Amino acid sequence: MKNKRQYRDFTDTTKRILSERVAFICSNPQCRRLAIKPHENSAKSNRIGDAGHIVGAFGPRHDPKLKESDYRKIENGIWLCKVCHKIVDTEDTKYTIEELKRWKNETENYVEELVLQDTRLRQLRILCHSYISALRVVSGKPTKLDYTFENPFGNGINLTRSFMELELVLFENTFIREAEIIHCIWQDLTAVCQNINNNAGIESNITEWKNEAIKLFMIYIMRYSSDSYSKYLQQEGVHTTGTKRIELAKSQVALKMNELLEEEKKYA
Repeated sequence: MKNKRQYRDFTDTTKRILSERVAFICSNPQCRRLAIKPHENSAKSNRIGDAGHIVGAFGPRHDPKLKESDYRKIENGIWLCKVCHKIVDTEDTKYTIEELKRWKNETENYVEELVLQDTRLRQLRILCHSYISALRVVSGKPTKLDYTFENPFGNGINLTRSFMELELVLFENTFIREAEIIHCIWQDLTAVCQNINNNAGIESNITEWKNEAIKLFMIYIMRYSSDSYSKYLQQEGVHTTGTKRIELAKSQVALKMNELLEEEKKYA
């Protein structure tokens, strides 16, 4: 015959669902330890977490008014690593029912955001990959303004128009901030193209502007690291001999970069 403790414990199904809803991550926001690892037996896993009671079945945070069946409901469960489970049950006056409910809700939201961020970032990089490649090979050659300005993708659409369309695609997929950055780049591209056209017969040096635009693209759209941008600079090198440097009076790329840097300082 089952004793009271067994009646109030969670079923194996409830324990599994509690752990899966947080991807086996400890629900303590100060811990977030992954509470599962490979077992030495390749056919097994080693769970180092527990399904804890929010309202204690016995002892910590116990409410004698609850029905026997209420203690084992999934709403009363929280997934914790074994260390945090021990701590919250030992210091039950510090870790209240309300606090544990908040932990549970926040961790489930945290895991959902992780999944969405990963999926969204991959989608974003797929949408933008060819455009950063096109931007990298832009140069300031005269006469035809370099083939990349005219038709970088072999589809009869020039580079500026392609970036205008990318802005719309990103906006449609709710990448709003990224679409704003692309808007700044294509506005500058139009001005750069005009400058090159005005300098007919002289190769223009757009390296400084292009590097700033690519930095904006790599770090704030593609989410690459600053080390990746440094690697890009090493790959490209700087070739400016006999060229005329282009300076834009109101570079939208420079303004957006400053805006984003100021934003980062606020939350640093």
